[in-house]
Amino acid sequence: MAQKFLSINNFEKYQNFTKKNPPWFKIHRCMFGDPEFMKLSTHHRFLYIGLIHLAVETNNKVYNDRTWIGQRLYIPCTEVDLTPLYRCGFLATSNLRRTLSETETEERQRQRRDRPETNESAHAARSQPVSDDEWMASLRENAGYAGIDITLQRGRCEAWCQTNGKTFSRRRFINWLNRTDKPMNKPDWKEAFLRDEA
Repeated sequence: MAQKFLSINNFEKYQNFTKKNPPWFKIHRCMFGDPEFMKLSTHHRFLYIGLIHLAVETNNKVYNDRTWIGQRLYIPCTEVDLTPLYRCGFLATSNLRRTLSETETEERQRQRRDRPETNESAHAARSQPVSDDEWMASLRENAGYAGIDITLQRGRCEAWCQTNGKTFSRRRFINWLNRTDKPMNKPDWKEAFLRDEA
């Protein structure tokens, strides 16, 4: 079975970036002193440098398809002969999947980086603080907490936090409410007793 991807050996050693897909990549001088590299034809040296370029773009998971590589490097696919590069130990293959969803995610991230003002406004809208009173009122109106005395439970949660050396937070209080049982509408015990006696 043909391997789906190829990768550059020692890629992380020579191409160490702080961000993904930078606008440049490194060609180290030691490469031109490597006897195996110097044995390659001029064409295969160019092909190898082109593959480094593609590896930088794809996080060292280059699609192992001669047609695709040829299109990306603007050379005929018939000239994409990788055998000498494998023989010299410059390339390795992998069956790891680079899924469409990964590519789409990277594309979305790239688009977000291109529109920082949108990100800032969205973040500002999300991080607008709601006052404590408004937040408590929203909990009282929430149908999921109907029948629970929110103020009473908050007092209990704060007392528990103080006793146990914990910090009260909205997240902790929501977890507290989610574990609180709603009171059952039981009849008064006297009413139940009188009904049984009748």
